[in-house]
Amino acid sequence: MLSLFVWNCLSKASNLGHASILFPLIGTGHLAIPHNTVFRILNDVTDKFGQSCPDTSIDRVYFLVQPGEENTVPDYISHIAWSGLPTLSTRYLIIYHI
Repeated sequence: MLSLFVWNCLSKASNLGHASILFPLIGTGHLAIPHNTVFRILNDVTDKFGQSCPDTSIDRVYFLVQPGEENTVPDYISHIAWSGLPTLSTRYLIIYHI
């Protein structure tokens, strides 16, 4: 279900010509889905979307990580960079480049 949601969001953003999109770690709160699982889904779907839609307008996908969750980022996500978010100074982004 989450995979389809992420794919549809990427597709919609691409169809609208957007260059980037941001995903929070959907489901890690009240649904208690493990962070590692959500990261894997976001990473896998983003990879597949980039491969399936090489002409997409999207070149950056942001994953929003709440304060205190920085240590939950799996080691296998090596193509990321941490960046502060000026308007939300206590939150961080993982930037994934398609």
